[in-house]
Amino acid sequence: LHAIQKRMNEKGTKSKKSSNEPLTDREREVLQLVCQQLTTDEIAEKLFISERTVEAHRGNIMKKLQAKNMAELIKKAMNMGLLES
Repeated sequence: LHAIQKRMNEKGTKSKKSSNEPLTDREREVLQLVCQQLTTDEIAEKLFISERTVEAHRGNIMKKLQAKNMAELIKKAMNMGLLES
């Protein structure tokens, strides 16, 4: 019984790690464009979404990465390997 519980716990841990992606695909797109110094309006136009939606994504990214400002956001994103080269 102990061996079964141990295996189940290990499986649970593995599945949590693989699904532990901090940002959605759209948030990653917005983050990439922010790092390219695009404005909210430019990002909205490029992604065919409203400026308000861009701002919401940016806020969610800041919250998820626990960044207080854009400089900290970019630094954390780089350290986490979230930015494409």
